Amino acid sequence: MQSKDHLKVGLASLERKVRFLISEKQKMSDEIHSLKLDNDNLKGKLSDREDQIEDLKNKLNLNRIVTNINSEEGSEEVEGLKGKIDEYIREIDRCIVQLSE
Repeated sequence: MQSKDHLKVGLASLERKVRFLISEKQKMSDEIHSLKLDNDNLKGKLSDREDQIEDLKNKLNLNRIVTNINSEEGSEEVEGLKGKIDEYIREIDRCIVQLSE
């Protein structure tokens, strides 16, 4: 009889431990899922920031070109080039706005 009681106590203890482990596994799975969502969100934000940085680099390069052109004499060719660059900048700005929406 004492052996059966001992087995019942051991079985009950084992069942509690198994339930605890199942509960912990579920918590860990939920946490992993949450962390994956956060990671995906952060990757998206990082990608957006990298795109913004690239756009700003392009604007900076165009600005440098315009500045260099402004320092030169004002010939018709230079004026035409300035207009074309301004047009490109406006087009880039429109693209950025569309991509941001």
